[in-house]
Amino acid sequence: MKNQHHQNRARHRRKKPWSTHSAKSHRQREEKLQSSMSLAKANPQIDWENSEEDDFEFLPALFHFLPSLVDQISCISLRSCDQASVPIRLQRSQHLFGQNYVFWKEENFDADFLTENVAKKMEFVLGALKEKLRPKKKMIISGYLDSSYLLDAAILALAMQMKPVVYVLKSRISKTEWLRLLQLRKSGVSFKFFDSKASMDWALKRQNFYSFFNHRNILSFGGEDFIGALGYMSSLLELSQQPLPEFDFLMIPVDSGVSWLGLELGRQFLGWENVKIVGFSTRHEVGELKVKLADQARALIEVLRPKMDISWFREFDLSSMMIFGASIQDPEKNLRWMNRFQELEGFDIDLLRVAPTLMEATHWIRQKKIADKKILFWNTGPHLSANLEAIDFSAQPLARAIRKWPKTPDLEALLRV
Repeated sequence: MKNQHHQNRARHRRKKPWSTHSAKSHRQREEKLQSSMSLAKANPQIDWENSEEDDFEFLPALFHFLPSLVDQISCISLRSCDQASVPIRLQRSQHLFGQNYVFWKEENFDADFLTENVAKKMEFVLGALKEKLRPKKKMIISGYLDSSYLLDAAILALAMQMKPVVYVLKSRISKTEWLRLLQLRKSGVSFKFFDSKASMDWALKRQNFYSFFNHRNILSFGGEDFIGALGYMSSLLELSQQPLPEFDFLMIPVDSGVSWLGLELGRQFLGWENVKIVGFSTRHEVGELKVKLADQARALIEVLRPKMDISWFREFDLSSMMIFGASIQDPEKNLRWMNRFQELEGFDIDLLRVAPTLMEATHWIRQKKIADKKILFWNTGPHLSANLEAIDFSAQPLARAIRKWPKTPDLEALLRV
């Protein structure tokens, strides 16, 4: 009996891990992979061995202004657009912003398989991690449930032939994002829900420890990687080349703050002393967010210092940073405001980020008695129509899917809106 036991153990050690799967299960895994690829409008296969020699589909404007950075800052192209979108003048909703000239900047949303807001930042984030990224390994993605970054990063991981594991901090979510979440789960994305940031931080520390023994790709929480600010620094450089009037204010929704940071650094680089970058935070406490962004600005400048002249940079003064709070505590009010704006201008805007930002911006303009100014509002929120076109929800009935997923009062309340 003892010899038989040792023979069984030896046989188990000799068995290859993939030999336990039948041809049928292997075929099922292949079919699942193929279905996950259908999430993308395009399915770029990145050649990790020779990608340095690959031609860029889209070269960020930062490299046009400073060609010497091409060999010093890594960037992985995720977009196919060759021209930045041009802001348009708002007409029918002009009265909402007082006696000012208001322009609307819409993202192109022609990134191959994710919204352009995320693509701009992830091009530099993945470029910085390029040497560490490994296909066919886990990619740990973490963030808030209502974050477009969370869902787009999962789609990106699937397109890059990785295994996305999404750590989700429960929060409010729109119906459209909920449907995207369901489809991603059906396509093989693994989700783990957390009730508190502390419990998620502990789980991420554990994953970082495991990465020393079993490689896995780990992204920053909520896309809060300061290197991603180069994406929006490049975007402002693009804007500077367009035939537009000189703006007095540039307003933007603020979530992680990385987009605002990039625009502010771009403003300093261009020497636009009379332009003010105004952000409206819908998630974080404003004081803490300002401190974090000032720290991230210093960290990014230290990365850039050996690569370029940074004499243009000025330390952030917390008292002069124009970031204000925007409440999302009243979803019904936000929904009415969103519907009103869409009726006037016909734009799709995000209920949880862009709608409260626009509403708060109009209040701020009236409170500060701003008049006869040129204001540019930069819509960085998810483009709902583009997301819906890329994903087929018909195969997953919503009612059945909701019964299978964790339920919270916030989610159920929003699903009834």
